[in-house]
Amino acid sequence: MIALALWLAAPLAAAPEDPAQMAMEAAHALGQAQLALREAESARDRVAALTRVIRAHEAGLMALREGLRRAAIRQTELTRRFEAEGERLSRLLGALMSIGGADLPEILLHPAGPLATARAGMILGEVSPALKAQADALRAELEELAVLRALQGSAADVLEQGLASVQQARARLSEAISRRTDLPRRFLADPQAVAQLLASSETLEAFASGLAQMGGTAA
Repeated sequence: MIALALWLAAPLAAAPEDPAQMAMEAAHALGQAQLALREAESARDRVAALTRVIRAHEAGLMALREGLRRAAIRQTELTRRFEAEGERLSRLLGALMSIGGADLPEILLHPAGPLATARAGMILGEVSPALKAQADALRAELEELAVLRALQGSAADVLEQGLASVQQARARLSEAISRRTDLPRRFLADPQAVAQLLASSETLEAFASGLAQMGGTAA
């Protein structure tokens, strides 16, 4: 029984982490790092807090890249399904048009008889809208994925800019500490830096929310 339980748990333990959850955790870590920045008094504490901000950005970028990877795989899969559904729908519509365009003598001479022909037409008439609905749903999901991938690309730019800004601030602070010169002004005293942190937080939260609304993507 124990061996069975371990075997059942193994796939779950090996499953890749959800990028939406990764993004939410990164956003939370970024918020905690900003709090540490506000409370940091000594130069060493400021360096440690900036390091936490950097790690949060790096975790967010990792989540975005994983989301982009999964979205690309899902988009390829849906494109293939959409093309297959389109072909099926075209064949059914062609059959419907041939039945609808046939004159009475042709219907009466149908090998299976007029009743079978009528039933076939009714079945096709019911199936065709269902297939069209499936194709429309696939198209809508493809469009959502395309938008999501575009947003993820711009989100990555925001996080990379924020990461570069924090890395530069930490480097300047560390250099001042090592040379025992005047410390640069606090990171949160720079309005542009604060705006970048806010943009990073909002970007991560929006990405996680958007991905969760789509139900995630296949690994």
